[in-house]
Amino acid sequence: MIGCQEEIIAFGCVSNQLEKLGMVESDGVGIGCVMYVELYEYKNKQYYLLGNHCIDMISYPLDCDGNTICDEGDEELCADFWDKADRLGIIGVEKE
Repeated sequence: MIGCQEEIIAFGCVSNQLEKLGMVESDGVGIGCVMYVELYEYKNKQYYLLGNHCIDMISYPLDCDGNTICDEGDEELCADFWDKADRLGIIGVEKE
């Protein structure tokens, strides 16, 4: 039986995003100082956010087509994303 989070990941564009970003699926073990990608769900759409625990960086949530909702001048939509999006967790890490 597939859980809700696993079902969302299985049917989304996760594989394509990981490939585009040069990442592999996360095994859930501590990730240290490598780049990672987190999965969010907002208004029934998947969004991906790059991160790194050791770098202070700005990252915007991207949808499956590479579009972001936070750099197009719509501050209200971006703020709504951060208030209401569900963080589903880290799904990929940089290839070593």
